[in-house]
Amino acid sequence: RARPRVRLLYIDEAVRQRFCSNAQYLLQTALKDPLADSTSGQLARKALRYRNIMSRTEEIDLHDPTSDVSAFFGIKWQRSYSL
Repeated sequence: RARPRVRLLYIDEAVRQRFCSNAQYLLQTALKDPLADSTSGQLARKALRYRNIMSRTEEIDLHDPTSDVSAFFGIKWQRSYSL
């Protein structure tokens, strides 16, 4: 497992949860059907290819509730009580 590339400070837990849910949705959309012509699927795959992430998608199981999407993207969350 690689060292985190980004450390994000947050106050509101809902912000962190929303990011994680959006990131998981992005991965699911990109991996659902690689040949699908949906605009959202094409954009998701393009974004992941641009960030060189498509080649690493085998490293995460999106159906496993314990998989950490943040760690997959190289993000370390740190709770802050004041910014």
